[in-house]
Amino acid sequence: MREDVNPRMNDVSPAVFRLLTPLGGLVAVSPGAREWRERVSAWHAHLKANSAGRVLLGDYGGPGQYGDDTLGYNDQGKGRFRRDALRYLKCLACEIGWSGTPSFNAGGVAVSGDATVHLQSPDAQHKVYIDISEGSQVPVVRQSVQGLQIIWRFEHSTAGRFSVGERNQWADWDTRTSVLAGRILRQCQQKSVPVARAGD
Repeated sequence: MREDVNPRMNDVSPAVFRLLTPLGGLVAVSPGAREWRERVSAWHAHLKANSAGRVLLGDYGGPGQYGDDTLGYNDQGKGRFRRDALRYLKCLACEIGWSGTPSFNAGGVAVSGDATVHLQSPDAQHKVYIDISEGSQVPVVRQSVQGLQIIWRFEHSTAGRFSVGERNQWADWDTRTSVLAGRILRQCQQKSVPVARAGD
């Protein structure tokens, strides 16, 4: 099997990849083979980050209702998405350093379901709502192959309850938890009330 003619989406395990590239960069390779190696290496790094909860996997298998990759009418894929999204939100909460418990609303059989979390800063001055689900196309954000996107917004609260506050903001589906946490904390610092991480 020639590496330079493998399909673009071809994937191999790390063990097989090592066997196919025993000499690393010591041997000249064609541009096609080099590009393939770069794709596989990037995918393996993505899988490693995903296993730690730092990035969403993004593709949970089909077929959906129409034989496509959607999560509607796809119980196994929906279950994989649920576990992955909750792990991501838990990691994100740790990165931000705020309290909150992720939850999942499965919705009906025709939808992906929503993984959500309400987070609150230790001083209770800042609150943020984060949602991961299949959504309508938003021009400013990249969605996964199954239409997943990350939506978040700052909230206000009354008598201890969360309520809709500021405008929605979006993040690309493959945004790392460290990057999104940084965005949220930077926006908090721009507000009039100082933000505090847990333990500060």
